[in-house]
Amino acid sequence: MFKIDVKKPATQKEIYFWNSVGSMCNAAVSVLLLSVAIRILGETSGDIFSLGFSVATLMWSIAYFETVTFQATDINNEYEFSDFFSAKIWLFIIAVLSGTLYSVFVGWSFIKIAAVFILCVYKCSDAFSSVYAGLLQKNERLDIAGKSCAYRSIGSILIFTLAAIITKNLFASMSLMTLFSLIWVFSFDIYYSKPYADVKYKANIRKMTGIIRECVPLFIGGFVLNFVANEPKYVLERYFPDSPGIQSSFSAVIMPVFVINLLSTFMFRPIITKMAKNLKSGKIKEFSADILKMYAFIGSITLLALLCGYFLGIPALEIFYGIKLSAYKKAFMILLVGGGASAVITFLYNVSAIMRKQKYVFTVFAAAFCIDLAVCPYFVKNFSLDGAAYSYTVTMVFSAVLFTALTVFFIKKQGKNNAV
Repeated sequence: MFKIDVKKPATQKEIYFWNSVGSMCNAAVSVLLLSVAIRILGETSGDIFSLGFSVATLMWSIAYFETVTFQATDINNEYEFSDFFSAKIWLFIIAVLSGTLYSVFVGWSFIKIAAVFILCVYKCSDAFSSVYAGLLQKNERLDIAGKSCAYRSIGSILIFTLAAIITKNLFASMSLMTLFSLIWVFSFDIYYSKPYADVKYKANIRKMTGIIRECVPLFIGGFVLNFVANEPKYVLERYFPDSPGIQSSFSAVIMPVFVINLLSTFMFRPIITKMAKNLKSGKIKEFSADILKMYAFIGSITLLALLCGYFLGIPALEIFYGIKLSAYKKAFMILLVGGGASAVITFLYNVSAIMRKQKYVFTVFAAAFCIDLAVCPYFVKNFSLDGAAYSYTVTMVFSAVLFTALTVFFIKKQGKNNAV
């Protein structure tokens, strides 16, 4: 199962299958880890884990920096792999330090600061592995990246669970899981990347700065999406610090929202290199057709999620997490709508990278960030967890509408340029 023939080309079926499996396993990590923390270690540990994981996820955005799409669509080979690899090392360090310093700055307890540090290292190791995924995707071996993600995710869940059962200690469990993730990234990923590029650090400041500069708008997009999803946890901590279980409850009801985003990723990630080639060749109709197909797919899975969520969502989550969530059904349904809008945004800002128009999307995310900062404290303070759902969905829907208008504008402009 672990032996991979790098010389044998992968079929499209293998690429789609393993990309889907890897993405599913990666998404399942946060869901299952929180469930294990609550069920085996208790709601207090669950709250600590939930808060730490939310900060780590935000710092993941810094380490990830949305370089993968830019790397996979660099069909003119403007940058070498060593440039991306070197930039990713520095992003990893900055992300871990930023998360830790943030938790110190806001005055959290030592226990919460320690949880943030450990989980930042864990999540940022996942972000670091994306540099290999970008290389493999560019060489049409996304199946290898998918396998690596799947094996690492499954291993992390198993180690965390076993450690929790044996030690009954949250920090021992998180530490062992993080150590495993680091070892995997610096063994398996490097080994299977070597046939496609020279994996080494190369301090070319001009090149690294160029990558960062190109990806800043995309990073802002990813950071804002993560911030909007996680800020309610920080605001809940501010206004309701003595409400046990509130962090775990919000994490539980918002987690299925990301399934919509995940399923849309299954569809568009394997085709972004093809879309880049179609755009370069002037095949605007084919390029636009892929976008319309994604809209139809996202709309369909959002409606299905709403239907299933209304009848089965809360009971299923209560069984899975072992906590009472019936009071949050309205919040859950509202969050699902926001999840559909978030999937549209995620897809379209990848499209903006393909079109090399990422710098123009800054205004959309700047507006979204400002709106979230304005509405989240008000909604959460007055409506508690329901308010967290309101703020998330309002911001996501607003951003999706703006993003759609911007994408249509650039496609029409590209079509006119090709016609000249």
